[in-house]
Amino acid sequence: MRFRTWLERWDFRLWTPIIGAVLLVPSLWSGLTADDHYLRMVLQGYPGLPEFSQDSLNIFTFADGDVERNAAAMERGLLPWWSVPSLRLAFWRPISALTHWLDHRLWPDNTVLVHAHSIFWYVALALVVACFYRRFFTPIWVAALAALMYVIDDAHVIAASWVSSRNSIITCLFAVLALLFHDRWRRGGRGSGALLASLCFAASLMSCEAGIGVAGYLFAYALFVDERSRKSRLVSLIPYAVIVVVWRVAYVHLGYGVDGSGIYLDPTRVPMQYLSQSIVRMPALLMAQFAAVHPGARMIMTPREVNAYGVSVVVTMVFIAWMLWPQIRRDRMMRFWSVGMVLSLLPACAALPEYRLLFIPGLGGLALVAHFIHAYVSKSPWLTGRTRRRRPAKLLFALWILGFVILPPLMGVPGEFWMAAYHDHVMRLHDDIPKSPGVADEDVIIVTLPSDVWLHSIPYVRSSLRWPSPRALMTLHAGVGTVELKRTDARTLVLRSEKTFVSKPWAQMFRGPVAYPFAAGDSVRLSNVSIDVLDVDERSRPTRVRFRFDKELEAAANHWLTWSDDNLVPFTLPGVGESVRLTETTIGDLAGASDKHFFSSRKWMGVHRLETGPL
Repeated sequence: MRFRTWLERWDFRLWTPIIGAVLLVPSLWSGLTADDHYLRMVLQGYPGLPEFSQDSLNIFTFADGDVERNAAAMERGLLPWWSVPSLRLAFWRPISALTHWLDHRLWPDNTVLVHAHSIFWYVALALVVACFYRRFFTPIWVAALAALMYVIDDAHVIAASWVSSRNSIITCLFAVLALLFHDRWRRGGRGSGALLASLCFAASLMSCEAGIGVAGYLFAYALFVDERSRKSRLVSLIPYAVIVVVWRVAYVHLGYGVDGSGIYLDPTRVPMQYLSQSIVRMPALLMAQFAAVHPGARMIMTPREVNAYGVSVVVTMVFIAWMLWPQIRRDRMMRFWSVGMVLSLLPACAALPEYRLLFIPGLGGLALVAHFIHAYVSKSPWLTGRTRRRRPAKLLFALWILGFVILPPLMGVPGEFWMAAYHDHVMRLHDDIPKSPGVADEDVIIVTLPSDVWLHSIPYVRSSLRWPSPRALMTLHAGVGTVELKRTDARTLVLRSEKTFVSKPWAQMFRGPVAYPFAAGDSVRLSNVSIDVLDVDERSRPTRVRFRFDKELEAAANHWLTWSDDNLVPFTLPGVGESVRLTETTIGDLAGASDKHFFSSRKWMGVHRLETGPL
């Protein structure tokens, strides 16, 4: 087998990092995307929005739970009006924050070097993962295959091309180091290994909350790999338990955490909601890991497609479990990988499924794939003999070779361009918003947008690029669906939404409808408008909302826009007593618009220029 010979010929601990770096080269010219601008805005001190200035190491704090500060954020468009007043989206990631601070200090306007910095961390991760698999796998070619699949995995490459996802790379790097040092301690008896493993575990937690996922592998190691006494195994886990408790207490005491969001869930605050969401999110992550189905695919499906997707998930996971079970039953390392992977997915279920959540679970997932390929190539009797698994094994082998070895390099690079194209698409939101200093005296009102996250991005992108910000910025509605707008008098609009607010998973960033439902009669007061919820649906989501402005709608300071044909365009207000309908076609589809723009974007050729302007 030539491929096997190639894997054995050179030390894969050297060439896998090189491959990872080569795959990420196109990202050097992809510029900043979405949250990248938020981080840059914070590090620059909120140009144009100085009232929100905060410490540079708090760059992952999007809302701190302060009601007054959140109200001010609603005025400026950093939060939509339907946000939970006490919304908290604050993540404690000082090590990752420090790397972005270095970017700002050393090359603040050079996005090529910013991406090169991220590539450095990915190369380091590739090296450590290669050493990790080399320590746990025999023969060597199987370890090389696992490392290769990990490095070229398009889920990892696409996530690594996004600067804001650097924390996922760093936390996984320290997590793998913790496992390596823990194994050195338990197998070699070196006391320094225990100390280094504990320090790396703590560093992983301080890089990103996802680092707690490595605890699943540590637990699985104690169950299936550690050959010492049961008491000794239990004692070996105590340092990590203490670190988790201390980290969690400090995390809460310092004011970090999540509350109010439907995308990010704190299992200790909303345990039942977390469990119910895990039933949906865990299969999506498993499908992304083993079947290369995008973890967010379910979010853009119709109800009928969701049902078909659910059936396919059950069938696929049962099939894979059936194929792997003979190995899992016989091989303790297979039990280590599988249990560690599943346990590491539990913390990942606290967030909406994304590729960047698969870095730590992928350690076990791709190890299972490598073990299966090894068994097939080695003609294990339970796969190649006269068994029920012989033909299905041939199919699964072909699919996994295709999905994990051949296609990932072809998918990862276009995925990097897609991220850049998405940035271009979001930047088009600004085309009809004035960039002249006079906009600071205007109130920009957007009737509808496909996503509330797009509204959220407008002020911080403008601040990052040092463009003037509107005095006030708000959107009346965000979502995909038909909207009817009726004007009842000179200052009042009544909006009716057929598909309601916060109906899609991605639209629940700023308000979780389960924990924080609306009720008819709820009201929100901003400086220039009173907002009243008139009707809600059976799930307590607004369907009819009244906006009563302090001044006439045609006031010179009001700049009216709406979303149409993938752009923000001027909006003509209806007359008193008249209505206007914005159809679903007019509003457009979030995913479709981004994909459509990808193929017409300059980013296909890797063109990027960071355009800034004076305040």
